[in-house]
Amino acid sequence: MPVPTTREADRRLAELRATLDRMRDNLVELDDDVTRRTLDASTSLAGRTARRWASCRESAGRLWPAHLALETLWAEASALRGTRGSVPRAVLVRLGELLDGPSVALPAPPDPSGRRTITEGAVPLVQRTVDTVIGQMAGDYGQVTEVVGQVFAVWSTVVPVLDAAADELDRLGAVLPSGRGHGADRVDLARSTVADYRTLATDDPLGVPEDAVATVDAALDSARQAARDAVDAARRLDAALSAGAEGLAAARSALARYRAHREDPSARIAPGADDVALADRTVVELDELERELQAARLMAAGRPEDALRRASAVDARITELRGRVAGLDERGGDGVAARDELRGRLGALQAKAQAMGRIEDTELELLGRRAGAALYRAPCDLDEAAGLVEAYQQALRAVGRVS
Repeated sequence: MPVPTTREADRRLAELRATLDRMRDNLVELDDDVTRRTLDASTSLAGRTARRWASCRESAGRLWPAHLALETLWAEASALRGTRGSVPRAVLVRLGELLDGPSVALPAPPDPSGRRTITEGAVPLVQRTVDTVIGQMAGDYGQVTEVVGQVFAVWSTVVPVLDAAADELDRLGAVLPSGRGHGADRVDLARSTVADYRTLATDDPLGVPEDAVATVDAALDSARQAARDAVDAARRLDAALSAGAEGLAAARSALARYRAHREDPSARIAPGADDVALADRTVVELDELERELQAARLMAAGRPEDALRRASAVDARITELRGRVAGLDERGGDGVAARDELRGRLGALQAKAQAMGRIEDTELELLGRRAGAALYRAPCDLDEAAGLVEAYQQALRAVGRVS
């Protein structure tokens, strides 16, 4: 082993001192690191993180003892060097042995078999060179800080994303109905995904997939769309319920107007039996639809999709009934027109009879009075009135042929 010069020995001691100071600062910082402390204190580590941190604990456990052994060696070498300007050769030889030879005593790695030799002390030791120990410490420190850094990256970037996602999903869940549905299923799936990743990030942060944030973002997008769909469906349901209620009111109002028109003495036309039955049946059907609409309204909280389908069907049926009521009213108007046309025909026939000098003919006079009574009676029986007008016309023709 070459003998160092005094200058070389001094340089080596100064470099070792600087190295030890930097190592001490780094080890203190590592001891104070919150992530490292959390990992050390955790009792729930699992998977890849548990395996790697178990190895890191062994590595971390070697750092301070190795640093202390180097400090002990440096103190011994510094005391041996002293402050003299000229150092004896024997001292330089010993300094070379300390700084370059296997002079650092470290605890020996445990023998896997558990065997010990009779010459070993209570703590078996191995001798290593300064450079070897520093290299080993660099490897152990690098292993520990790599895992700590990777875990910190997950806890400082992924976990906040998961927490924010969980909060947003709670807000989105409040928008959705309490019942089951496609929208609620998508939110629940997103919640399950976030919960799984949060558990993984806590117990096995190194097991969190690289695409976890992207996966959560996709699940959130789906949940957001579900919420938007739910809001849109709620609006459509509200519109359908409102339209149904308005349609019912409009149909009932139109039916009431139809009946009032029929009962107006000044314009009353006796409705046909079919129209009477149809109006009565319409009342019954409107009552049934009102009950259906109420059922849809009660269903809205727990089964919004079913409620929307039911309300839409009710609205469509109400629209059909409104058309039916309008038809009844229209036919009523047609009856008035038919009555007025018959009145006109009767007047024209009587004028013709007057011109023929037959207005006072017994049969014609009787038919004329009966037809007039039928046409100006409320309600007006159009079939009876039409028959009497036709009979008057036939009788007038017969009188004309005789004359």
